[in-house]
Amino acid sequence: MKNNKSFLMSALVLLTISSLLACSRGNNDNQNNWEYDPEATYEIGDTVKEWKSDKDFKKIPLDVPEGGTGTREIDKTIGRDDKVSLYYSVKSSQGYITSELSGDKYFSDLDAKDGDIISLYVYIPSNSNLASLQLELNSVNPGGYNASSYTTQSEKLEVSQDKEETWIRLVATYATLNVLQSIRLNFVPVDSSQEAEFYVDDINITYGAETQDTKYVSNGESLYKTYKDYFIVGTELSASMARNSKFRQITKDNFNSVTAENEAKPNSTLDQAGCQELAKTDPTGVAISTSSFEQIYNWCEASHIKVRHHTFVWHDQTPDWFFREGYQSGGSFVNRTVMLGRLNNFFKNMMDTLDRKWPGLVYALDVVNEALPEEGQIRDSNWNKTIGEDYIYQAFVAASRYKTDYMDLYYNDYAFEQSQWGGPKRLRTAVTTDRLLKKGIDEGYIDGIGIQSHCLDYNDVDAILECAQIAYSAGVKCQLTELDINCSGSSEFDNKQKEAYSKLIKGLVKGMDEGTMDVNAVIVWGITDNLSWHSTNYPLMFNQDYSKKPAYYAFLNAINEVE
Repeated sequence: MKNNKSFLMSALVLLTISSLLACSRGNNDNQNNWEYDPEATYEIGDTVKEWKSDKDFKKIPLDVPEGGTGTREIDKTIGRDDKVSLYYSVKSSQGYITSELSGDKYFSDLDAKDGDIISLYVYIPSNSNLASLQLELNSVNPGGYNASSYTTQSEKLEVSQDKEETWIRLVATYATLNVLQSIRLNFVPVDSSQEAEFYVDDINITYGAETQDTKYVSNGESLYKTYKDYFIVGTELSASMARNSKFRQITKDNFNSVTAENEAKPNSTLDQAGCQELAKTDPTGVAISTSSFEQIYNWCEASHIKVRHHTFVWHDQTPDWFFREGYQSGGSFVNRTVMLGRLNNFFKNMMDTLDRKWPGLVYALDVVNEALPEEGQIRDSNWNKTIGEDYIYQAFVAASRYKTDYMDLYYNDYAFEQSQWGGPKRLRTAVTTDRLLKKGIDEGYIDGIGIQSHCLDYNDVDAILECAQIAYSAGVKCQLTELDINCSGSSEFDNKQKEAYSKLIKGLVKGMDEGTMDVNAVIVWGITDNLSWHSTNYPLMFNQDYSKKPAYYAFLNAINEVE
């Protein structure tokens, strides 16, 4: 057998093709260094990506876990076309070489989509000690929403004498909406006590016809392009939704802003073990993590889609230990001075990280969320217990220290549009009362008001429009941050929902034309009804089969119906 270095490995030999995701889909001219083009289009049979040259293979590092032995190297004596290939010598009862894609930076459209054809060529030398080889494709298991993981395989190549010393293509079709996690080449040796060897060349992704029957048709229609002269049009994505190629397509077609559903909330971003370690020398030290939302933000960056970061200071989904001595669950509450330090460091570490890892991506941040439960009242929460009644103001002061010139700071709340919770009167009181929001606005710390806009009733539309005017009168911007409009799902209520979406958008356009509003973003809280937090009320603009509802066209065409 060929002489190679041996490395410590597990029963699996891992080939991590990190360049599969570090680079993007496109014609590579045998080089793996293209820039991502979110507008790229392909015809059936086009090569999306390929790895076949010496330069390509150098960008494929070998990840070596513990246990076993095996090697991978670039061979320049054997190749399908150019005498360059990847040579493997492995020792295991059975295992695989693999591109584990999920950890790479651009978890993006450069992955195989539904219908794409993935193939590679293998060369089996004589006396290879191989019994079989088989190509396998695996999707990410997004979890929740009845989604499932997906695996498909090529026909198994059973090694025989007539299969040796020739290049053989292994091919599989990727037939799922969930994005690709890994490409594996499974091997089984004849004698597991001896090394097996083989060569790989011409790894290829070919654009194929979609296999999943969805009802989404683009028709060249785009919400964000239609309203580009008025406001950003955005949506909410969970990590699982962001791993679905159809949701990605709908988002890229229609939205130019994304808000992570839960992935950027404090219980996902605060690192308790890291905080406890810092507390040994500094009780105000705060350790943060971005792992929960990195894949969403990476995809948005690659797709040229801006991000609303949601959220920081909130009574809900903020771990109780964050307010305790030593960050210990069940410990005593810290005093005001310590908690102000933690507040400051939370903003500093997260905002500095956002600016460093994704410069220019995050255009708005929800600094404080849902802190005014009733008119004139401040919510009693752990923030209030540790800092005091001025915690809203103190949060904006802290956040303003670390904002960049492309970030705006928002106070975000629900039910400004709902009369049973105080409605517009509640917002008017907040922006005219120093201890609520007025002081932060007057001193320039609060850039805007986020009106969540969860409409439980069609009449809530009027309240949203009134709130937008109140924000303008207070001298701040306004965003509709979590828009949905409930209906029963029947055709009668579909028409009422359509009228409500139309009335709202027409009112926003008219208010901006007349100079009575400054609404710079309208964010819809989800894409398809079945995944909405109010799924039984069908509040969104797309059906479960991804088709566009009448509400979509009401939103799209409202700009042409303003009186």
